[in-house]
Amino acid sequence: MGIRGTIANPKHKLVDYLAQHAANKLTKSVLVVGTPQYADQLTSLSKDLSGIQTVAAAVDTVPFGNQRNGFSWAVFDKPIQIQDRISLKSVESTDTKWSASTAALSFSAAAGSAGPGAEVSMAAANTLFSNGLSATMFDSDSTEPLAGLKFELPEKLMAVGGVRPIEPISDWLTITSVTDNMLKTLNDTAAASYLENAEALKNADDVDTFLVFAEINSATGRPPQFIKIIAGGGGLWSARSRMLVLEPPASPSVGDQLRFHLANSRKLSEPALKSLHSHYETYEQHEGVVLETALVEEELDQKPLVHAKKNTFWPVFGMGSERGFLVNNVKHAIPGEIMELRDQ
Repeated sequence: MGIRGTIANPKHKLVDYLAQHAANKLTKSVLVVGTPQYADQLTSLSKDLSGIQTVAAAVDTVPFGNQRNGFSWAVFDKPIQIQDRISLKSVESTDTKWSASTAALSFSAAAGSAGPGAEVSMAAANTLFSNGLSATMFDSDSTEPLAGLKFELPEKLMAVGGVRPIEPISDWLTITSVTDNMLKTLNDTAAASYLENAEALKNADDVDTFLVFAEINSATGRPPQFIKIIAGGGGLWSARSRMLVLEPPASPSVGDQLRFHLANSRKLSEPALKSLHSHYETYEQHEGVVLETALVEEELDQKPLVHAKKNTFWPVFGMGSERGFLVNNVKHAIPGEIMELRDQ
């Protein structure tokens, strides 16, 4: 990938930074994301960067660590190949404007000699309070706001791993009975009993902020997945109360190995924060692509996980969403989780 950059707590307009870091006679296209307060600046980019193909979207956060005031860009010397567009008008109604945006930004990067390519999808931010639109997304050839945009980057990238700020709360268990996304028994024991008896959940200060994920290693060799538990347990009055329900479209199989983990939707533990900080320092050493699952925003002046001084610059492109993201059809939705893509 060409020039990359992320600015947290910017002093100047987005176009000024792009003129300084991105715009030159070799530039053919630019991919730009920004937090919702910059929705209007994102919308005007195709005019401001006349002659350069522009793809832009508002997202919940930019790197590193849930920065909610900033923008990020990647510059290319080749065009971005647009594969599909969905207009915002075609999916939006007055009844849904106040809900979470269903708009999504999706891109792919080709495989290289080092390994497979990458397919990424992430939800766009709701920008209703910034510009009156449920989402702000467009490319320079679109004539109206978009709810979906799929494109191929003119570079080769591969996923190389990341950080999951979670705490295991069980041993490895074997799935012994399951129907679709409903776990019935683990080690021939009611699935819900493992969480009902988990000391970490019993001792939690605020159960409402905790999320439980099931790490599943497939017996058929599929990549490991971390899937949120969305319902289950709570009593003995019916057979279903002994089940655990995984977030769709999960569909594990009998024989798969499973382990439960605990995450927090609103804050991270000190060990998790230290782990994230050490990885951020590593990422700063090379120009990668960083994807993040943002913690839920509860107040307007919520502090990021990583302190950014005024006008902090990182040589990476990245974006984040409270609803997580997909990489090669694997969902990453643990609050505070990061995934890195690198050139190959």
